[in-house]
Amino acid sequence: MAADRTTRQRRAGLLQQTNFATARAAADAFETVNWNAGSVKVNRNVVINDFDVTSTGGLMPKQSRAYTDAVSTLKSIGFAGPALRSTLALYFAAALQKVESEGALTPFQKVLSPAFDSSIVDFSTSGYLFGVATDNITGTDGEILDSAVLNSFTFSIDFNAEGIAKLAQISGEWIGNNIQTGLNLSGVWVAEALSNFFNDTSGFTLNTTGFTSLTDYCKKKYTLTINNKVTSDCRSNSKPNNYKFSPEIITTVTFPYDSSTVALLSAYSSGTTGSVTLSTGSTGVAGFLEIISYGRISADPRGTDGAYEAIDLKIKNEVNTSATKSLQVTIADGVDRTW
Repeated sequence: MAADRTTRQRRAGLLQQTNFATARAAADAFETVNWNAGSVKVNRNVVINDFDVTSTGGLMPKQSRAYTDAVSTLKSIGFAGPALRSTLALYFAAALQKVESEGALTPFQKVLSPAFDSSIVDFSTSGYLFGVATDNITGTDGEILDSAVLNSFTFSIDFNAEGIAKLAQISGEWIGNNIQTGLNLSGVWVAEALSNFFNDTSGFTLNTTGFTSLTDYCKKKYTLTINNKVTSDCRSNSKPNNYKFSPEIITTVTFPYDSSTVALLSAYSSGTTGSVTLSTGSTGVAGFLEIISYGRISADPRGTDGAYEAIDLKIKNEVNTSATKSLQVTIADGVDRTW
């Protein structure tokens, strides 16, 4: 009898596509992504419908009266794992769909923001699309999700955790218009460095402006969630060949409840706008990461942290009139993406 295959043997990789119509191939050299074992969830989203069961007079479906649709639906792959410097920009490009700039020299510092702050992306001619590959048995079960974007993406840090749990984490769902199956993923994949973690030995600072001024204040948790709510738009031969985004971005920070953070209660009641800046490292130096969220407090900040009261600063990101954007991500990853 053949041996079972464990979830730890499954691998996954990413590779940017040049356009919506040109899918990645099985022989391509994907970039390995180190997602948590068991988190890679493939959904081929096949629809099987039975026609009315009237020809035989019975109540059970009849095999000859069914229809299978494996083409029209969007397919997906879920994932979770640590955030790593070498690939983090790929996720933000797939979620935000706009790269404002990339430095021409090392460390190739990149600035990304939501394309939908100012325009609608026509994915038939533009956009940041990816092939997402996965397999477990070499040569027989390879799959590639084509023309993939991030339907949802979360970047989070638990500053009071220990061990692996303290590292910055990512999770989400890739969504695409087709899945190639039964492939031999024969390319020589690029390894992902497992030493460039975030919140490892170098910590983060967190500042707020507008709501109230907190400078490098005690923070407990940070979460940035991008929910694009992707649906298919135009179709060709039943297969989706464009996407519609209905994006919502939420930034949440948990602070202690004290005389400094309690001012956020008044800011919530008055509808004050402001920003939250999370950063580590120095601009222009490899490892620099800065995330600036703009918006207003969207929920009552009163919260709890175990047996203690807490302040949960929850921002619904909005386009700032001065910055002309709702979110800005800057990352110096040392990788030349030629963006």
